Amino acid sequence: MTNNSSLASVSATQRRLAELGLSTKKSLGQHFLIDDGIVGKILRLAELAHREELSQISSSVASTPVTSQATSASTFSPVQVTLSATPAAVTSQATSASTTPSTPVTSQTTSASTSSPASLASSISTSPLPPAPAASPLPNQEAASLTQNITSQLSPPRLRVVEVGPGIGTLTEALLKAGVELLSVELDHSLLNGLRERYPSLQLLGGDALDTQILASVRAFAPAALVANLPYAVAATIILEYFQQLPSLESATVMVQREVAERIAAKPGSKEYGAYTVKLRLLAQVAGQFIVKPQCFYPPPRVDSTVIRLERWTAPLAPESVLCAASTLADAAFFQRRKTIRNSMQGYFASHALDTAAVDTLLEAAGIDPRVRGETLQPEDFLTLATKWH
Repeated sequence: MTNNSSLASVSATQRRLAELGLSTKKSLGQHFLIDDGIVGKILRLAELAHREELSQISSSVASTPVTSQATSASTFSPVQVTLSATPAAVTSQATSASTTPSTPVTSQTTSASTSSPASLASSISTSPLPPAPAASPLPNQEAASLTQNITSQLSPPRLRVVEVGPGIGTLTEALLKAGVELLSVELDHSLLNGLRERYPSLQLLGGDALDTQILASVRAFAPAALVANLPYAVAATIILEYFQQLPSLESATVMVQREVAERIAAKPGSKEYGAYTVKLRLLAQVAGQFIVKPQCFYPPPRVDSTVIRLERWTAPLAPESVLCAASTLADAAFFQRRKTIRNSMQGYFASHALDTAAVDTLLEAAGIDPRVRGETLQPEDFLTLATKWH
């Protein structure tokens, strides 16, 4: 069975915390993953599992020298063909290289009218072809070039991944094994030195993942994926903020509290569906998820967790200005959730110099009944509203 992370067990987690001189981080809301099978499922959902396999194969190929070995004449037995004096008797006899005549193969042209089968047989002699000259080993430069070509075909380009909240490094270890280029952001300074010591090649930022300077550093790193066991208190905000602020981000595979995952994947008309769902759905779609039980953590949380994968839309659904306007209108539509969209938007825009008449005009232009509630609208409806607003 593949070991994704050596820290994914209760004993290993307790031992590592003891090495760092730390007690469990329950007071900070941290729950450490102790199920290696779940770590593997996260890698598969993040589409990173095959990268580890290819990395191992290419490493093996790179460490194996490319050579060319010549086969000597003594390793095979040539075949001599003999035609007997009797036309019907044709035999094939294997002889060893040591008894094969060294006379070269000759061919004599004889008229059919003057040659008997016996004389024809005597006029043809066969001997084995001379052994091929020994092939020289590939020059070092050529062998190295061939090895590089093979490994480049086996190894996919290194994927840039950002991880938020690595903790003691349980998921971090598995990500590094998968061969990604990893940047981790950790708020708890008591864990930073331990991460640097255990993973010297890890790029590490100490601070709040939502801090302006940290976000600028992450943006400069240009990650293609966010893979993390997110701090539950700020998980929803980090996901939305990173999709909004990081143009390079193509996917997010994250561990969150189950109720956050339900908000992310909610359908219109459900109680979980709200402004957050709309704003995130305008940027990305849900591509998969699975539930993680409390016993998979140390210490166990009081709620179920979910690992969910989001993928950014291949092409933006609308220009940036329209997406921003749609997000604002989503906040307005759910400002007073139990009220009609007309009343909710009027309440939201009361301090924005957008009067009742303007709200009515906007809803009418978008073809939206002012008596419905915001939760009945599809995300695309907010794009229509935004287009009419600008």
